[in-house]
Amino acid sequence: MLPLLPLAFLQAQQPTTPGQDAKPKQESQSTAPIDAAVEPTDPLERALRDTRNRLQNSHIPQPVTAPGQNNASASVKRNRNDGRPSGPPSVVFVDQSPPAPNSRPEDAQLPVPTSDTIVLGAVIKVQPYLSEDGTALYTEFTVSVEEVLKQGNGLSLKRDSAVTLYRMGGSLRLASGKVLQTDVHGLGDPPAAGHRYVCFLRYVSRGSWFSIVKLWELRNALAVPLDEVDQSLAQQGRSMYAGMAEVTFLALIREAVERAANGR
Repeated sequence: MLPLLPLAFLQAQQPTTPGQDAKPKQESQSTAPIDAAVEPTDPLERALRDTRNRLQNSHIPQPVTAPGQNNASASVKRNRNDGRPSGPPSVVFVDQSPPAPNSRPEDAQLPVPTSDTIVLGAVIKVQPYLSEDGTALYTEFTVSVEEVLKQGNGLSLKRDSAVTLYRMGGSLRLASGKVLQTDVHGLGDPPAAGHRYVCFLRYVSRGSWFSIVKLWELRNALAVPLDEVDQSLAQQGRSMYAGMAEVTFLALIREAVERAANGR
């Protein structure tokens, strides 16, 4: 499980140029609350939503069912020994995976080999959801595909198709008016509606959606890092890509995908 630490105040910082100071305004998912989505009526859509909500459940084991006790009631009722929080946490700090041996931070700026799918597209919808057990918030980002740069086996993505990305955290307004919010630190900036990104992804078949490996925003025809490590490299003047012209940046990714496909 991810460690939960007390919420600390972070001073907002205004970025200057993408290559010099690419630090985000706030490394969290603190945004205006979004109303809860209407429950789908289509049986297939409802089943998919149930699956996705279940995938985001806490992994702490459920209380053991006593002999003769109904399993359904055991999954809902909690006792004092159940260590799960009663609701989603207000803040989560995420430790990034350590780099591969003998690798440099610069090498991971374009994670082509570790991403089974890479698309260029614009976010057209942002929608937070609550996990099935109510212990976690996650947010879905619907991306309209502009170009498929790399595609996983068995997928059939094409221009103008839509893909769903997800990550932990979000700000959700329930029908009762109550707001649930989880700020996530350590994953970099979340994508925003109306913005264009190069999305390095991994396909998760159980949810028919994609986890985010890394995002690069294309802003004012320049490449802007969202990942914390890439932002730090940009601030230190060590980034190969921050502030690069969009056309050059995309050409380099296409070349990297071709090299990986040819085993070079």
